[in-house]
Amino acid sequence: MTGASVEAIWVVELLEAILIVFQKPSGTHVYIISHIRTYIELTNILYGRRC
Repeated sequence: MTGASVEAIWVVELLEAILIVFQKPSGTHVYIISHIRTYIELTNILYGRRC
């Protein structure tokens, strides 16, 4: 896993934590986070990296 992948996953985790602390995540937030995670996973698969 590259540094960029680690950083991207860390950003997603931070975003989730902020949403949980400051407000109940809406369907839109969950949808966006899900797509960010999917993008990271597909990028890692495409370039032969595993999380």
